[in-house]
Amino acid sequence: MAYKRGFSLWKPKFHDGTYYCAADNLNSVHLIKSTDGMNWEYVSTITTQYKPSETALTFLKDGTLLAFSRLNDKGTLGDTRAGFSKSSPPYSSWEFKLGGTQHFSGPAAELVGNTVLVSSRTLLSSWGLSPNPKVPGDGGQRTALYIFDVDTMSLSSPVMLPTETGGDSSYPGILPTGNNRALVCWYDGSRNYGSPSPSNIWLAQTRIVPEPRINSAIMTGAALLAMSCRLRKQYHLPSVTFMRECTKGDKDDDISDK
Repeated sequence: MAYKRGFSLWKPKFHDGTYYCAADNLNSVHLIKSTDGMNWEYVSTITTQYKPSETALTFLKDGTLLAFSRLNDKGTLGDTRAGFSKSSPPYSSWEFKLGGTQHFSGPAAELVGNTVLVSSRTLLSSWGLSPNPKVPGDGGQRTALYIFDVDTMSLSSPVMLPTETGGDSSYPGILPTGNNRALVCWYDGSRNYGSPSPSNIWLAQTRIVPEPRINSAIMTGAALLAMSCRLRKQYHLPSVTFMRECTKGDKDDDISDK
């Protein structure tokens, strides 16, 4: 047993020679650490609010640690929502903020350049959006990308990533690749819950670009995201702009260093 019985570990991170991870049991989320990735010890309690579970960690350049939690208390919150926590070394106490009313689960988060990029499962209905008529029988689930504002502890600039079914879609991964770029992957599954069905794996090449580079009348903020669109064998590299859903027929966006 890696940690305490009944706790699940979520996406360990390596920082300054030590592994850190969030461990949850649907009642609390613990920050734990390890020197070998096998034996873990308790550091602090990140949150106990609203039945928290899946929690992604991200370190900032100054050592600040951010935690992005899935909150499951639908009776109180009305839906599965986000909880944001922040701590400074030695990570013994935490500041907590409840996220917006939009659905949030299965999160991933990484520092890309100077921007905190977050991804999660969401529901179109929680954003007041309708299913896409280009997606037959659209079930309304999406994997989304956001930019996280550390000062206000809030998400902004949502991108609804592509889907072929609108069914079960989530568990993203984010890999920074340098030069304000990252690879983002997620699965896109069927709506046939409880029965075996295929899922597609999508891979997006992303780049954070300064706001003046994007001609957008509806977006504000320090940075916006551009994505390159290609279809390569089983891997889908989608092209999206903020507040618009991408389809495979979209043309490539220019994300070259011009």
